[in-house]
Amino acid sequence: MRILLIEDQLPEQEALLTLLEDWVLDHKVPFDLAAGADLADLAAELTADTALAILDICLPDGNALEAVGDLRRQGFTGDVIFITAYPAGTAAVANTRPFGFVDKGVPEETFTDQLTGLLDRWLETLDRRYYSYSFNKSTYTVALDNILYFEKKGRMVRPHLLKGESPDFYGKLEEISQELDSRLFAMVGTMYLVNIRHVRYLHQGKLIFTGGQTLTFSIPLQKPLEKLLLAGFEEVDDGWMDS
Repeated sequence: MRILLIEDQLPEQEALLTLLEDWVLDHKVPFDLAAGADLADLAAELTADTALAILDICLPDGNALEAVGDLRRQGFTGDVIFITAYPAGTAAVANTRPFGFVDKGVPEETFTDQLTGLLDRWLETLDRRYYSYSFNKSTYTVALDNILYFEKKGRMVRPHLLKGESPDFYGKLEEISQELDSRLFAMVGTMYLVNIRHVRYLHQGKLIFTGGQTLTFSIPLQKPLEKLLLAGFEEVDDGWMDS
């Protein structure tokens, strides 16, 4: 997984990278770190495995709040911490769903305490929102929000993602299902484990996911899946499911 820092002031960027490097070492977590100085770098460095972006709001080529709003609409599911000396509008904040803010205008020690405190809180929530597995002596971690469904492929399991790719791995869908929240993931027969939060349409054995991806399965499996899908949503949008 990656933590991406975007800060246009080089001395501040270097200081923040040092802080992040120390934090990663202290917590013994396997995060890669990347940095940039503007929105162009944000677009270039934001990968599918970016779990956290730490962004200065006012950048030379635009506003990071607006940029993250666009990225959310394109499917970015990672968390965001903004560092800024300026207040942010309510509407813009709602569009970006940030994990938190750190005020640049406070003393350095206070800023460091606030940022590390946010990072510690963020790390505590991470296990509940990511799925990790190992294959060929490498560990892969994928955001649950980025998973459309798992597919059984013989002795292997293939993750199908909203954005990006993740390699197949040895596993059993039944065991994966037991590890995940049953309100979010539902078995479809013995072949698929579906993230119900990404389902937008179900009819005649065909699922259409967020982003337009499709999955076809045996029609007799549809009725039990309908019950699981409806149980997973407090409110169902009109037209979401056509049974």
